[in-house]
Amino acid sequence: MAIDPATITATIAAVSAGVDLVDKIYGRVVHVLTGTKEPPTLPEDHGLQKLETKPDSIEFSDHGTLRTITGADLASLPADTLRTVQMYEKAMETKASLFEAVYPTLELEADAYRRAQIELRLKQLIRDMSRDLVGLLDFMQLCGLQLDDHYARFRHLVAQHGGLPA
Repeated sequence: MAIDPATITATIAAVSAGVDLVDKIYGRVVHVLTGTKEPPTLPEDHGLQKLETKPDSIEFSDHGTLRTITGADLASLPADTLRTVQMYEKAMETKASLFEAVYPTLELEADAYRRAQIELRLKQLIRDMSRDLVGLLDFMQLCGLQLDDHYARFRHLVAQHGGLPA
């Protein structure tokens, strides 16, 4: 049975949104998990790997080598797999919204007990998001795309702090 082109387009959009979301919250996640004074910026090597999505393909450049996953490539995967990727992205977006709402209160809280509660809540949201991120990264790996740089660091940090296996 052929996969609906809208499912393929939605999957490509989900991959793009998931990767963009990690880029957006990366510094704040590192700040919460490591206790750094300021949220760090993306690593300088971030630009060595680049993911670009188009309506019908995903282009991945890794240190100058280009790999393209087309809609036809995605159509060869089970429809359930494509829908699961969309689910991962939606779940990450929901949890990231909560994280973004709670995060600013961390620096404003003067009471040590309440501050610790906020930190615990943020760490739990990070662990929850990381499950979805790992699913998204695993899907990309299934397609032949290996995102390393800060995505691997995100995964490793969460594993170090009681989250998922590295």
